[in-house]
Amino acid sequence: MANGLLVNTLVLHIDHRVAPCSDAGCAVAVAEILARPCFDALSRVAINVKHRDRAHHAKTAEAIADALLATDSDAAVLDNGRVGELVASARIWTGRHIATYADPKPFLASYVVVPYDPMRRDALVDGFVELVTALSAVAGYATLERDFARGRDAALSTAPPQAEVRDDPRRARERKGHYWYDKRVQRELSGPDWGLVLGPEHLEHVTLDRAVFPIIRDAGVSRVVFLSPEPADVLADAFAGKLDAARRALAPLLMDVSKVPVA
Repeated sequence: MANGLLVNTLVLHIDHRVAPCSDAGCAVAVAEILARPCFDALSRVAINVKHRDRAHHAKTAEAIADALLATDSDAAVLDNGRVGELVASARIWTGRHIATYADPKPFLASYVVVPYDPMRRDALVDGFVELVTALSAVAGYATLERDFARGRDAALSTAPPQAEVRDDPRRARERKGHYWYDKRVQRELSGPDWGLVLGPEHLEHVTLDRAVFPIIRDAGVSRVVFLSPEPADVLADAFAGKLDAARRALAPLLMDVSKVPVA
């Protein structure tokens, strides 16, 4: 992992309205998950206040919970520190910055981006599913990218460069569409990915076929489904067939992303 540019990177993006700043049980649950050994690449934690990180501390479950519950914290932010390249990052929004917004409040788009260690695959997947559960997420996705920079872009629903997309512009529009149509994500999907968070409004309209989704995990009110057991499958050309099968299975939920602008 000395060269972050060469490290396959696992990504989780989750959309939730639960605000950890006002739910100590949620904050403690999230903190316990992110303090597990499989997330060791995230070695420090800070609070984010008006887009500025401050008060960095070595990562512990207590420090993460404190960052989520701090009265001035907009988000708990984690990374691998200042030594070497940035290879891991996470942002869990607390909900404080939208506390006065009228209901329904906008979704909080939290994410985790960490190096993929195949020896910790099961623990990482378990951690992702438990984060979805703890935050009562109703939408989101998980994927793998070839390095941290691409992983962070994926976490932020940024369209990948055209030259790197096998199915351009559809895949680029699907990725960016999750952000472009963020007010609809609890009802519709911009497209499939290796892992998907399907909330109650999604599940009303589809039947999950294990021939398409061989792994289906309960996650509170939602389900997290995976197109294969191995996240690195996304790098193989054959994965395009799994994405097409998922599009057919999820057809009642798919947005029209044809107007999403991509460079």
